[in-house]
Amino acid sequence: MSKRKQPGFEFEVKVALEALKGKETATVLANRFGAHPRTIRQSKRALFEGASGIVEH
Repeated sequence: MSKRKQPGFEFEVKVALEALKGKETATVLANRFGAHPRTIRQSKRALFEGASGIVEH
């Protein structure tokens, strides 16, 4: 039984940055990067939430 390949940190950041640009939907990005749309949305959310911790309001 094989395990699914886990996306690496660099891949997730690259995809999340593209998603934050908002030029393409998660579905389009998923097809482009060969990932699931849920992965795109989760990476985007994680990057956004992490960035909010470094920027003070």
